[in-house]
Parts: sequence; C-alpha cells; structure tokens
Amino acid sequence: CQRNRGLARPRAGQGRTEGEPIIDQRSTRVGLEVHNSGTPELTDGDESQADDDSCGSIPDGLSGLDPLLSDNGGPTMTHALLAGSSAILGAPTCGLAKDQRGAPRGVFCDAGAFEYGGCPELVLSDDTVLAAEDYEACQITVGPNYAVIGPFGDLTLRAGREIVLGNDFYVGLDAALTLEIDPDLIP
Repeated sequence: CQRNRGLARPRAGQGRTEGEPIIDQRSTRVGLEVHNSGTPELTDGDESQADDDSCGSIPDGLSGLDPLLSDNGGPTMTHALLAGSSAILGAPTCGLAKDQRGAPRGVFCDAGAFEYGGCPELVLSDDTVLAAEDYEACQITVGPNYAVIGPFGDLTLRAGREIVLGNDFYVGLDAALTLEIDPDLIP
C-alpha cells in the first residue's frame, strides 16, 4: 500500500475493464485493478491505492525534505532528505538494494527515491582514456580493464568518500592521473 498522487483512477460511476493498467504519472508504477466498465479519468490530489484503513496509517505529509527539487544523481530530480526527516527509516520493507542514484540501502531503508546518507558509486570499467576526462561522484571504483594512455590521456577523479583502483587499471607513460577527495561531494 502506497500513497500516490496523480493516479489514473475512476470517479464514481466510471471504471476500467479487467486487466486495464493504471499508471502512476509520478513514479511510473504500473498496476492492475478491476472496476466496472467506463472511461478512466486522471485525477489529482491526495489519493491512495487503498481508500480505507487496510494499509494502516499513512502520514499525510513528510517533514525534513529539502524544499528544492534537485539533481541529486539518478535519472530524475529528487527532494533530498534532511537530518531528522520523517522519511528516514520510514519504509516498512526495502524492496530495492539501491536508491535511484545507485546508493546502497540497508536492511532498514528510507521512504522514497533518496536514501539519507547514501553514497552513490560511479564505476568506470572496460574503457581507454585517450583525451582529458573528468569525473565526480561520492565514491568511484576504477577497473577492471581501464587504461589511461599518453600523451593526451588525462584522467581526473574527484570523490567524496573514496576512490578504489581495481585490478587491470593501467596508466601509461606520458599519461596523467589526478585523484582528489572532496567531502563536499558526499550527499
């Protein structure tokens, strides 16, 4: 049971035929519901997939969210969780091993697409750097099969927590490699 906004749901007297998908326009979740025949209408507002108490109590609002919708990593914009947010450890189960940015989730996880304190990892592998390339991430792992070849190969890596140079990572003669740890890159 999850609270959804902008869900395609029928109004009284309307419905969908069995097996017709409902689509949550905000999270691209797809589900199936069975209703009387009719034309579905996209509704807005505070609607839930369960309109009774069968899901237990669902909070009307979350506190402790960054008010700005921002690029915190991942495919969509998110509201970052702030210290003390009611979403921290707010999910009853963790169905995904990582949040949408690629940050790992623990046994207990936060509600939503952003894991508080999570550190997304950038993995560079199976490539050859022949020109200047620059990467920033919370943590970076390089290898296997990654090479920086001179005279124009120039790789700069900036990470918030760590840079791990793995097996089969090669920096050739006349190539440049710059590693920098910058705590400001930790979300």
